[in-house]
Amino acid sequence: MEDTKFRMMPGSTTGNTYLLIGRHGKFALGIKPVAVMRGDAFGVPGHTWFGSKLRSAPADASLFEGFENKVVKLQSQPATPWDAWPMVEWENKSQSRASTTIGIMLKGAPDGEPESAQALLDEIRNDLGMKMAEYLYGLVGEEAMLLFKGEIAEWFDGHFGKIADSIEKAISTRKKVAAAMSENVGFFAQQAAILKKLHATQTGSAVADEDDDTEDDEDETDED
Repeated sequence: MEDTKFRMMPGSTTGNTYLLIGRHGKFALGIKPVAVMRGDAFGVPGHTWFGSKLRSAPADASLFEGFENKVVKLQSQPATPWDAWPMVEWENKSQSRASTTIGIMLKGAPDGEPESAQALLDEIRNDLGMKMAEYLYGLVGEEAMLLFKGEIAEWFDGHFGKIADSIEKAISTRKKVAAAMSENVGFFAQQAAILKKLHATQTGSAVADEDDDTEDDEDETDED
């Protein structure tokens, strides 16, 4: 197996999508981000839930190549994927794997007002990856971890960073759209013309592309 800084372990059907973080006997422990949900679903509007799936499953010895000196020899050998990590509250259990969801609720919403989106952006960039690493270390125990806290934080920061960049871009776009629309308050205007002018300003183009006049008016929706 190729020796890389971040080793991935397989899911049931998703391929190697879990970051390998721990080992107990023949069982590997991995985690992957799986959800970003509005807090409304949990009765907490104006917030956002970031969920990740924690997975324990038996693994071939080749998965652990290069990690031999990173794990203390534990006395007991667990019989099942969930016995390997008794401190975890597992949602799903079978002889082939155990899984549960962990996550964090953050203030702000990516599709809310600019102030709310900015609040979420600030939360994400406030050492969120390290907070995840510290939580995992406390949950699993340092003796079973294959990665250092800084390595786990680095991997998650790469994931959270992409989300933060997307939110930052959306904030900027919404501000520009709001400014463009406010210039036409009290006057009839064509929405397409306003947005085309905005696009031309953003790209630095003097003339926006002509519309192909495709019949897509029926597809317009007010999706969140």
